[in-house]
Amino acid sequence: MPFAHRALPLMLAAWVLCAPCTARQCEPYWAGLPASSAILGPEPQLTPLSLADGPALFFVSWTVPNRLYRWVEREWIEVARTGIPPEHSLSGSMFLNALDAGDGIHLYIATFATNPSTGLTRHYGFKLVDGVWHAMPDGFWEYDITRPQLSADFGDGMHIYGFLERDTVARWDGASWTPLAHSSLSTGMSLSVVQEAGGKAMYVTGG
Repeated sequence: MPFAHRALPLMLAAWVLCAPCTARQCEPYWAGLPASSAILGPEPQLTPLSLADGPALFFVSWTVPNRLYRWVEREWIEVARTGIPPEHSLSGSMFLNALDAGDGIHLYIATFATNPSTGLTRHYGFKLVDGVWHAMPDGFWEYDITRPQLSADFGDGMHIYGFLERDTVARWDGASWTPLAHSSLSTGMSLSVVQEAGGKAMYVTGG
């Protein structure tokens, strides 16, 4: 199924809702978080994503900088940075997505670092495959100006769709973005795919 994702800021208190099954009855209950949750800090931004192995919850730690964590069996487990240069910093949970470019769902992230040739700080996109991060071509992810947002199949196979220069809907062709349509919206833009009677349709929302 196509999916649209938006990073959701969540306030996480000292409890989490669990749903264990016992011989008596399967009921939800509130359980204390493990000690590893101390790395969340006071106002964590958690990112729920749908991966090939099911739903997953991620966050980029500000308490322990430049580290990405995934919630696994009631513990926060660090996702290795293998393949990401040490001088690159992670950009935060809003620059994290699960996307399918036709080769299955993979985790994508944007880092930022100073380009030695220009002296300017910019974003770099990476894709996680078999535990190793692989660099994406230049221009895949640039701040909130050019960014991937969702994957969908409109009859021509799965592709990644996003925004080019903030206000142009575009499709990633594996090496660059192909512009599809210009939008009159300019802020808070988001894509979604809806199954309608005549087939799938993509919508743009924003302000």
